[in-house]
Amino acid sequence: MAGAIELGYDPNDILKQCDLPVVLLNTPGMTLNFDEFNRLIRYLMDELKDESIGLLPRPTSRGTYELLVTALVHCESMGEALSEMARLTNRKGDGLAHFADIAPAYGRYRMKSQVAACQYKPLLIESYLISRYRLLCWLTKVRIPLKTIYLSHPPQAWSDQLPYIYPNVLTLHCQPFAGFEFDSIYLSNPIAQQRDKIPETLSLAFAVLPPQDDQLGSLSIQVRDLLHHALRKDKEVLTVSALGERLQLKPHTLRRRLATEGNSYKYLLSLARKDLAGMLLRQDRLSIEEIADRLGYLEVSSFIRAYKNWTGLTPYNFRKQLLPGC
Repeated sequence: MAGAIELGYDPNDILKQCDLPVVLLNTPGMTLNFDEFNRLIRYLMDELKDESIGLLPRPTSRGTYELLVTALVHCESMGEALSEMARLTNRKGDGLAHFADIAPAYGRYRMKSQVAACQYKPLLIESYLISRYRLLCWLTKVRIPLKTIYLSHPPQAWSDQLPYIYPNVLTLHCQPFAGFEFDSIYLSNPIAQQRDKIPETLSLAFAVLPPQDDQLGSLSIQVRDLLHHALRKDKEVLTVSALGERLQLKPHTLRRRLATEGNSYKYLLSLARKDLAGMLLRQDRLSIEEIADRLGYLEVSSFIRAYKNWTGLTPYNFRKQLLPGC
């Protein structure tokens, strides 16, 4: 709501209009679910008549995003869509230069201020990155694994939420540009969406649109999320029997149905541990040994070995790269 507040809107009134609790304003760490956040974004767009919700120097007229999405649906591949996205966004003249970097080893969407003295709002930069990334996921119907997030500003009050948006992705602050980077193999992915899906999609805010998940079936997603929640909230590793009780499935039925989706309890527990490990390593409150214990490892060496298999880095080296000097 920062843009609306700068324009003189009362945040209490905004929350009431969206049927959201005003206690949000005074409760650090309290978050909105998908539907609540989408409702807030849609209200701000309508009230301000601005798709950038007051974060840009000039309003973005309604329909601008629809034109962008319509153009990208007609691209042949994700690489072409990435380049077209940067080109069309530059035509909007938002004071940022947008680039599509196509390299043999990676694809990257990059933004940089066109005015040296201009300090863009961190929230604007991060909103741009989220919406562009998730639009690419929607276009290709594939959850594109990111390698690195680059942010040109120092960590903000909300930065501890980034691991929930980009699980286990290396995030670097105070960089000379802002952007996201992924493996070049995804550049050849075909555009899989059709134009008739655009109206349905535009009813959501792309900043919170869930990216496609091409690797997990519906039961696998439920199991992964239950395992992740238990590790994060209860510091507990759920067994197959405990999962079966929560899902009202017998253990052998749960294992069989996971197998039909091409997954297993062991693999999904590894995913949950990997995601939570990335979140905890971004915080200085816990030591590597404490994180290993939190994830249910009996030996810290087992955690170090697992994390290196997941990311190619030890937990120590991963944490060392997180916050370069600003």
